[in-house]
Amino acid sequence: MTVAERMVYERLHGRGSAPQPTPPELDSFEEHRERVETQLQDLEQQQAEIDARRMRVEAERRQIDGLRHDVAEAEHEYQTGNGTRSTATRLGVVSGVQKCVTPWFALKRFFTDWMPEGRSSRSEVWWVILFVQFPMLILERAVGDSDLMILVGIIELILLWPMLCLEGRRFHDIGHRACWGMLLTLLRIGAWAINGVYGGTSDWALLGGIAGFILLLANVAQSQLARNRYGAVPNLSL
Repeated sequence: MTVAERMVYERLHGRGSAPQPTPPELDSFEEHRERVETQLQDLEQQQAEIDARRMRVEAERRQIDGLRHDVAEAEHEYQTGNGTRSTATRLGVVSGVQKCVTPWFALKRFFTDWMPEGRSSRSEVWWVILFVQFPMLILERAVGDSDLMILVGIIELILLWPMLCLEGRRFHDIGHRACWGMLLTLLRIGAWAINGVYGGTSDWALLGGIAGFILLLANVAQSQLARNRYGAVPNLSL
């Protein structure tokens, strides 16, 4: 009942005769608690979305900072160096030739860098294959079934992790995740080992051959001639 209706009613029926207004019904405590919990869940979901966006923005900012650093470094070399370099070269999109690393550099990094981070060029991988994998293969064939085979097996186990890391960096260099290179390397070695132990199991030999062929394609593939999410172009000669 409004104030005007109350006044008219009291004039007709006497002062104080109007019914008292009934207060609005209050929600029960359980309904109020459920509503508050729903609002809290909505706030938590919004906070999680904000945190995810913040992480994406931070990752993009770090990538932009890396690109700015590369551009500034290339610009500095361009200003202080001799001759003329194209804009594409100074920005990291290389039209020139990638340097071939020395065997010493490749072997030193192979035996000291035991982390699948960064990038490795084709020359780095093939020097390791030439001076590490081929000698180990020849040594394995030479010792045959003698007692020295145990020593050769121990050496191969020690070299397994550096080889996995090297192939992981090679996959980084061509724009793929390191886990694929490491998994294919482990699959190739494991399949050939099982095939050798159990004497000519064709299925394992085929599996090892497929893994080895994919690794061969990756090891002969050209580096991505621009900075990718795994780092700058390795062994780059501006």
